[in-house]
Amino acid sequence: MLDLKAHHDALLLRGRCGRCAEPVKRYHLLRGLDCTHCGASLATWGTGDLPERLERGRWRWRLVGYGLVGAASFVVGAVPLLQSGLQILALLVLHVTLLRRPLLWLTPARRLTARTTIKLVGAFLGSVSVLVNVAVAPLPIVSSAVLAGVGFAFTAAYVECGLMVIRQRLRWEADHRPMSVVEWGVPALLVGAILLSTLAVVGTVAGSLHLLAAADIPTVSELAARLLEV
Repeated sequence: MLDLKAHHDALLLRGRCGRCAEPVKRYHLLRGLDCTHCGASLATWGTGDLPERLERGRWRWRLVGYGLVGAASFVVGAVPLLQSGLQILALLVLHVTLLRRPLLWLTPARRLTARTTIKLVGAFLGSVSVLVNVAVAPLPIVSSAVLAGVGFAFTAAYVECGLMVIRQRLRWEADHRPMSVVEWGVPALLVGAILLSTLAVVGTVAGSLHLLAAADIPTVSELAARLLEV
């Protein structure tokens, strides 16, 4: 009987009815409705509901991802702005591997707002990462250590914030809760935060170029001075 329960719930996690194995809409599974093909209940038979089961065992992959990004950030931290590229690439990879699958369980409108919110969080963290990279560029001795911490922290912040958004949306979906103002308002606030961080990046770049121009470093100072003249 335990094997039957496990098989039934495994089919549900794959987006199929536990009895007839036909594909069903995933948000029907979240809500525990009846199968549109055979009429069987789409509720789980084992312990734990579907939102909880969707995340089981994924914490190991998260820790591995955070650690790899932190280590890689330390290695490339001595090269200005290279860590930012690595950071953005890591966010894209972790989004696909950890966040995309649970998003498929939401209704189209809720999936759109959740995905937009998560991507805006990533854009904000990416812009702040560029800001930090530019700020520590004149300090090559400490940049690797600082950017290693930034890589770990920002990657963890993106994934954990994304999972927090998805968890909440899955709960709302399971409770038949309609779309709320919060789901549309948060992306709007994040757009404003991204604009502010972009302005901060521009100001920091200008400040760093002034410092480099005044540092009297052969070639580097000349290049910084020319960039300031543009």
